[in-house]
Amino acid sequence: MHKTNTPTIENKSTYVASPYKGIRIAIYLFAFLLLCFPYLKPFGVGTTSDVQPAPLAISLLIFITHTLQNKKINERVSEYLLFILTLMLLFLGIYGFDAYYFFRGLYGYISIIIITCATTVITKKVGIHLIETSLKFVFSVWTVIGIVQMFDPEIATFWRDKLIITAGRGSISLATEPAYFCLVILLISLSLIVISPKNKFYLFLSLLISAIVAKSSVGVIYSAIAIALFSSKRPLHLAIYAGIAIATIIFSLLIFQDSRIGSVLISFLSNPLKLAAVDQSFGLRLTNVLIPIKAFINDYSVPHGFYQWTYYQYEYLNKYFPEYLWINLVDRPQDLGSGRVLSIHGQLIFELGLIAPIFYILLWRLIRPHSEHLRIYAIFMIMFLNGLTLNNPFLSILISLCISTQKKLKQGNNL
Repeated sequence: MHKTNTPTIENKSTYVASPYKGIRIAIYLFAFLLLCFPYLKPFGVGTTSDVQPAPLAISLLIFITHTLQNKKINERVSEYLLFILTLMLLFLGIYGFDAYYFFRGLYGYISIIIITCATTVITKKVGIHLIETSLKFVFSVWTVIGIVQMFDPEIATFWRDKLIITAGRGSISLATEPAYFCLVILLISLSLIVISPKNKFYLFLSLLISAIVAKSSVGVIYSAIAIALFSSKRPLHLAIYAGIAIATIIFSLLIFQDSRIGSVLISFLSNPLKLAAVDQSFGLRLTNVLIPIKAFINDYSVPHGFYQWTYYQYEYLNKYFPEYLWINLVDRPQDLGSGRVLSIHGQLIFELGLIAPIFYILLWRLIRPHSEHLRIYAIFMIMFLNGLTLNNPFLSILISLCISTQKKLKQGNNL
């Protein structure tokens, strides 16, 4: 008698669970989209900082859930977590414990790895193509809102405490100032290139948005450098890309002479050495690089921890740079008294001292699997000078995609 095969319990279980796959993907995609709007305070709940803690909270939940389910952690992630633990013990032993400054100081170092891990998990769950589509959607949302704000700067400025909207400056989109808007657009563009070289034209869009919509000199400079780094090796293509970048800068000078970007570029071209002395914003940015270097040298590369930046900023500014950096302490006390170094390089050099090279090595190991790791690392070294912060989710997304899109993932080396 012919015997029919009946489904096993495992088959039935698989069959029943399969309809929920779409729901799981939708949940992970929603979590990913929440990471892409880090400056917003949902329903007004958040902190006074620019980047809100919501992306870290979401990522921490995903990281813990994934770790408990798989009961293993990637080797490179383990190395970084050990690095964080060492920092905690070292700074506690040397400088004591001040809860607010201690945890705020660790915030960036923890955010970059936790959000990277969470994004890698999301990419594995939903697939790289959906991540690519989501990033293009997010790019469009940020860009459209920025364009609309060219006609009405007050549109879509909800759920944020800090808003830099002044005459002559460009759109902020869903960030808190034009420079941060440009950083978001550029990091999304770089993420799309990491996924596929066909997305290289997003870098040109980033340059145009920085020059015309955001009117940000930082955005124009970073975008132009990124185009140079990622342009074709063929001389003709390189000449074309360079020509587009130069034409965009000239266009900005001609059209926006009275704007922020126009005045900065004109000042720089007329006398680069005096730019820091006449432009308050540029002087402030330069301060956050020069003072950490000076403190690093004077104190023989000893780590300064998380508590001493405000003192050093006032002390060194008046002692070493009074003639070169013009910063109005009355107009911008929030920048000098924030207790934060506004430069990743400056932060690492000042807070970690001789330990800082370990961070750069660990970062290199994270992005090393991708074929474009040299160019990505180079643009990181440039963007770390100013504007970018360790807790920016788009930085972590880019690092995560370098891990997720490598050609060959070694077994047991996934997150």
